Amino acid sequence: MARAGLDVTVLEKKKMIGGSFSENMEAFPEYHYSRLDLPIPSKPVKEVKIFCGDGAQKQRLIIHFQSPVFRLVKRGTSPDSIDSYLFQRVSKTSANVLFGERFDKARRGIDGRIEVLTSSGGSFKCKVLVAADGVFSSVRKVLGMARSQKTEGVGFIAKVEGAQLAHSETIGIFNYSRWPGSYCYLIGYPEEDYATAGMTIRSPYANSNLRKYFDSLVDYLPDILGGSRVVESMRGFVTLGMRNRPLSAGLGLGGVQNVLFVGEAGGFQDPTLAFGLAPALASARLAATTAVQAVSKNNLPLLNEYAPWARRELIRDETRRISFRYILESMTENEMSTFLSYIAGRPEKVEKVMRTGEYVYNFLPMILRSAARNPKLLTFPFRFAKVSRSLKSRRMPSQRS
Repeated sequence: MARAGLDVTVLEKKKMIGGSFSENMEAFPEYHYSRLDLPIPSKPVKEVKIFCGDGAQKQRLIIHFQSPVFRLVKRGTSPDSIDSYLFQRVSKTSANVLFGERFDKARRGIDGRIEVLTSSGGSFKCKVLVAADGVFSSVRKVLGMARSQKTEGVGFIAKVEGAQLAHSETIGIFNYSRWPGSYCYLIGYPEEDYATAGMTIRSPYANSNLRKYFDSLVDYLPDILGGSRVVESMRGFVTLGMRNRPLSAGLGLGGVQNVLFVGEAGGFQDPTLAFGLAPALASARLAATTAVQAVSKNNLPLLNEYAPWARRELIRDETRRISFRYILESMTENEMSTFLSYIAGRPEKVEKVMRTGEYVYNFLPMILRSAARNPKLLTFPFRFAKVSRSLKSRRMPSQRS
């Protein structure tokens, strides 16, 4: 927006970049990374290890790919993080970034513009307010819109040292007997001798606290994590906004939707892998493009195009991936292991999924074909219908609380 000539002020509640996150590695699926069209510092991943099953049925699968399926990026304050990269881009523009300024209120000013007040007493006027303030968006709360999102998962991310992982080694862990409906991952730092251990625990099935889940992960992979030490950790929440959630709001005149929600403030999340940064950047680009057109043409009603555009470009794909999430949660421990073993022998199919993001179209036929190894999978469609109805009911407006 600043490069297009708009006056931009960024209010950052923390004292430094990346302040809301402990340092960690995040994996951008190739279908996200390729569409961002940004030279984000990253490390390509062409090999993925998967652990599944338990006890005598525990398996370690290795899948080699011809092309990258993930791009590893670092979060945090270090110079090689994506947070630093994005801040450096902003620093080369006329945008004014104010650290330590916490949003407090927003109201319509007497001149028709939005007046934004901060907790330190600051006052700013703007034609467009882009809310990028996370899962528990203060902007949404102030506007009475906080109930349009639900917490569907809790994440635990730890930076560990002493883990027996190679640089950039990427591991996915699926064990529904230990962590129902959930998954875990390990990512070795590309250059340093640290690793990120992440867990995404699905709220509908959680039966223990996060620390016990993490201890269970260490117990599951003693050869990798047995001698490791947690350097720092953080907890976060995974949200799934309702399909018809509001993506904008009006604090102006004439029905103009001049408050635009992006990232997790807009409920944008990858429901399959639970990484939120790539959808946040994609939604921010749509909001910025809309704002530039509206302000530069002095035609603020053009802001009303953001919400339908985001629904077409982002929520449509999000809905498909939610369907795949329902599919995974319909499977038993043995069925999941059978499916993962099946796709491990078909890396070209997995590569296509990670390039296109079309999980259901490509993976569902393989789930059904793997029934030859596990005939109980033939009853899967009935269980999927039951799980789908149950989880969809959690996202309906009538279920708000």
